[in-house]
Amino acid sequence: MRKPRPKRLTALLSAIVLGGATTVVLGGSVASAVPARHGKRCSVTSGLTDRSQLTKHDGRAPGTTDGDSVVYHDDVYNKAGDVVFTGEGTVLVYTNPRSGALWEFLAITIQMPSGGTYFGTTTFAIEDAVAGNPQTIPVVGTAGDTVGKVGAVKWSLVGYEGPNLSIFDVTATFCG
Repeated sequence: MRKPRPKRLTALLSAIVLGGATTVVLGGSVASAVPARHGKRCSVTSGLTDRSQLTKHDGRAPGTTDGDSVVYHDDVYNKAGDVVFTGEGTVLVYTNPRSGALWEFLAITIQMPSGGTYFGTTTFAIEDAVAGNPQTIPVVGTAGDTVGKVGAVKWSLVGYEGPNLSIFDVTATFCG
């Protein structure tokens, strides 16, 4: 007999499906996202700025709490002010069962200027992200000229420009 799914897992999976993303949960570390065989064919771009427009949906009490979700749009710029790529995604806030701290499950679809897309997911402690500690999202190419490619997007919170606009420092690595 098959065991029923835990309620939190069911809620998380439902939120992902309702968020409109076709989700494949990618496990592993950044090392697994950027295989050694791609080492000489990687493009690393640092010094990028992400202007992330947030639409928050309070799940419960005011403030950031378990069950909140965020839909976001990213415009990522180089130092010349050109858009390097854009992103669309969903965040779900949950309580980490081990630590009791608030964490985020983040899913993103990155749209490249060539028309190709990357998809990735990650989890992280909200406290770490707000403190400006770097977070990394492993990504995999899913459409167009990015199919079969992999990479990682590393980001750190720099600040805010209003209640719904967050600014991040970004380094993007794409391989393949």
